[in-house]
Order: sequence, then structure tokens, then C-alpha cells
Amino acid sequence: MSYIGHEAIFYLDSAKQTVYSIADTERTPENILMEKKSKNCLAMKIYAQNDTTITQFSLSAYNSVKVVKEALLRSKLSIDEINDLKNLFFRNIGFIQLGIIEDISEKFREYLELATGDYNYDCDIDCGKLSKAIIFLKPILKFRETIFTEEKIKEIKENWNSEFGTHA
Repeated sequence: MSYIGHEAIFYLDSAKQTVYSIADTERTPENILMEKKSKNCLAMKIYAQNDTTITQFSLSAYNSVKVVKEALLRSKLSIDEINDLKNLFFRNIGFIQLGIIEDISEKFREYLELATGDYNYDCDIDCGKLSKAIIFLKPILKFRETIFTEEKIKEIKENWNSEFGTHA
């Protein structure tokens, strides 16, 4: 079955795999690790199968974030107005889409941790899958988590060329 547009987003949202490792006297650390491996492998297979679409989405979202970030930093808005507009931008993206971005990033990080650690983890996924998407997704999440202050804006502007290029 093929999903396109919003159907794909809702499918990915419904397919998210979460491991809850709260205090549970019934499960051992080994049981929790086995569940984590199983759910991570299932999620990574779904995400890897949709690598091209996810990469296209992440590039588009990254470009939008970069434009908004540059516009906010070039503006003469107050710090509160900059933070409010940034938050409004992310509310416009949508919590479901942001949840998928977070899940892809988290599952990829977890996959690398499990695959390179001493966990005997073999999910048979090409590690290069999703790596392009992750390059674009990380700055999106970083920008969303940023709380702008005078100091933060000054720091960004000092690194302006490396952040936005000399032609920005």
C-alpha cells in the first residue's frame, strides 16, 4: 500500500514505536532492551523504506526553517516577538509532523547506539539510509528548542557567515 501527502504523515505517526521503561517490576532490563531492539528495528524499516520521501520532506522543512530563522534574526522585533513568531511557525508545521521529525531523529540515534554498541543488534538496515534526512532534521529540532535572548542572537550573528553564508 502506498501513502501520499497527509495520508503518509498520519501513517508514520500511527506507526511510531515507543518503549516505556518506567519502573516496572515485571520486566527486566533485558526484556526492556529486547523490546527496544524490536520496536527500533520495526520503525527503522518503515523509515528506511520511505527514505527518499522523508529526505525530501526534511530538506523542504529545513529550508523553511532557515528562511524563517534568518528573517527573524534580521528583523527589528523584540526578543519576545521573535520567540512568539518562532513558536507560531512551529505550531503551523503541526505537532504530528514535529512528532515524526522527533521520532525519526530519536530512532536513528537509537539505531546507531544499538548497532555500534555491545548489544548484539542486527536489524539489517543500510546505515546510510536516512542519514541525509537526519542532517536536515537536527537543525530543525535545534531551532525549535532555541529560546532567543540578546546573548543568543549576538552569538548567532557572530557566526552569521557559517550559519547563513556570505550572501545572506
